[in-house]
Amino acid sequence: MNKVLDAGNSIILTMHYMFVAKAVSKDHVSIYVSRAHAQFLDFKRAKMPSGTHLTDHFTVMDTNHEQVFLFVNDHNVENQVGHLYISDTLGYRFTHSLEHITKGRYAVDFESIKSTSGTYMANKYDINHGEAGAPTEYIGSKVRPLTEEDISWHEHALDQKSRMNNDRAGINTKQMGGKNLKLSHGKLKELSEFDTKVKTYMSHNKGASWALIDAPLKDVHGRTLHCYQSDGACSLHLHMYSNNDLGYAPPYSNEASVGVVLAVGNTGNYLDTKKGAAVGTYLSRDGGIKWSQIAEVPLIYDISDHGALLVAAPNTQATTQIRYSWNEGKTWTKLKVSAEPIWVENIISTYESVTQNFILYGTYDKSNENKKEGKMSSFKKKDDEEKDAGERGGDIMINLDFTGLHQRKCKGADAPGTEKSDFELWSPHDDDRYKSHPNKCHMGQQITYVRRKQDSECFNGEEFERVVRRVPCLCTEADYECDVNYIMKDGKCQPIKEELKIWDSQVMHHAKEDCELTGYYFKETGYRKIPGNQCYGGLKLDPVKKACSSYIWLANMLSLRSIATAAIVCAVLYYGWPIIEAIILVLPIPDPKGIIEQVKGLAASALGFI
Repeated sequence: MNKVLDAGNSIILTMHYMFVAKAVSKDHVSIYVSRAHAQFLDFKRAKMPSGTHLTDHFTVMDTNHEQVFLFVNDHNVENQVGHLYISDTLGYRFTHSLEHITKGRYAVDFESIKSTSGTYMANKYDINHGEAGAPTEYIGSKVRPLTEEDISWHEHALDQKSRMNNDRAGINTKQMGGKNLKLSHGKLKELSEFDTKVKTYMSHNKGASWALIDAPLKDVHGRTLHCYQSDGACSLHLHMYSNNDLGYAPPYSNEASVGVVLAVGNTGNYLDTKKGAAVGTYLSRDGGIKWSQIAEVPLIYDISDHGALLVAAPNTQATTQIRYSWNEGKTWTKLKVSAEPIWVENIISTYESVTQNFILYGTYDKSNENKKEGKMSSFKKKDDEEKDAGERGGDIMINLDFTGLHQRKCKGADAPGTEKSDFELWSPHDDDRYKSHPNKCHMGQQITYVRRKQDSECFNGEEFERVVRRVPCLCTEADYECDVNYIMKDGKCQPIKEELKIWDSQVMHHAKEDCELTGYYFKETGYRKIPGNQCYGGLKLDPVKKACSSYIWLANMLSLRSIATAAIVCAVLYYGWPIIEAIILVLPIPDPKGIIEQVKGLAASALGFI
């Protein structure tokens, strides 16, 4: 057994990363990060921008795409808000992404859109409330290691059933953080008009930039909403986990339903959490860029059959009915599922959201039982009657099987986009929102999905295999984000304005630390490629890898691969290329074509030198 890190006081493990908190003194803790790619053996000390908004609690919100999304509470204010930091692919260099994100009792107002890669949404307190919503830019600061005041680790596993439970308003089961949150740090300031300045923002490039959400042009009845960002920053705002006493469903998406997102919210200048607010249910087919209202009331929902079948029910009032749609909410069919009114807590599709079976669970409306038994007095006060109306009775679970309700199976998957086909071709950002990528490139690649047309009322079936076409794109500036110690200003990543000597000393300190660990350091350019981005060639703005000493450079030159390549080059010069190419092709090399191209280039350089 090999020792990879001395000591360690707390550990948290995710699919791609392991985090270890290590006490280095009585009042100082450093956090070390290692990756699954390196079998959790490459521990490095976490570095993130310092500032005045760090706290003794943070939450690891998402690590599914080989990048860490980290929420750190702001202990300088009384309100439950914090800051979002995102890491590079190594998981230990953090930059600031979004400030003043709101947090509920159990979870942060942050969601990953599983149906579209690289897309996230969050609710934040908007200091610049009332201004038009362009992508917001935020300032980071010096790099420094996390301390004991920044973190208290404890894995907090949450039950899937509580995702949309009334008491906890939909816990996000991905989020893991400390269980002992300190709510007081002396006298704290309170953010002004907090309840009327919370807005929903979305990012379509893994947190590199954020923007308000355009409201639908019309409501569910076809009436114009007159809500535009250019007119006082009116936009669409979505309920998540904070200030959600009524138990509105949080945004929902799944990987099988490409591009589809469901959410509950309102249009206006802010997220309206007051009782009696005009709250409706909304759907997006393009990963959250354009939305349509599919109900004037808040619903609990799920979507299955690869996005073909949507099932929903009211969850803020007792009901005997559910509703379902084969055209993504354009029209609904109501179905009675209970003789007695029930409070629907959740609707869950079975088997990875590809079947036509759902499970509904909830509780009977106890106030209805009281009425039957004559227990409700006609002399009760109005407040008492409202209290009784929300009482819950015994649990109920209903299996919903829609396999017998459809008319036909979808056809034409091999000819999508044609008139006779039930399928269409769809690429993220078909609206050319990111004009720097002329070929509808998203996260460095042009992705084209085959999916069912919205108006084709047919079913896909469990055996349906979605066709996905991926073509990598040349890198442009849109494929990069600002590196640590840099901020986006006037469209360019520029150094944070600080005393140059202090900034340089930070860079030198961490370069020395990297040299001690790996023998290399990275010379910053101000940019880094967005983690998960698949672009190639084109514009290169990545940090430049430098050897810490001539010994390291020489050792790299004398590696077995370099010696073998040099030997092949010499053989080419002596024997001729056709013979050497034939030898390479018969050798057990995983990618002989790559080796051949590399040797050709080296040979050409050598001949030019001679």
